[in-house]
Amino acid sequence: MPHPRPAEVPPLSVGFVLLHRFTLLPFAALVDCLAVVKRNSGTLRHA
Repeated sequence: MPHPRPAEVPPLSVGFVLLHRFTLLPFAALVDCLAVVKRNSGTLRHA
């Protein structure tokens, strides 16, 4: 029996607000985590 197609999900839009005394290390760690999740999700598309 074939699996039903999942409902189409709109693309995720993410915004960042960097504060004056905010170091880029936590921001870079967050971006790296998002990249790992995207890679492991199997939906990675190259432009």
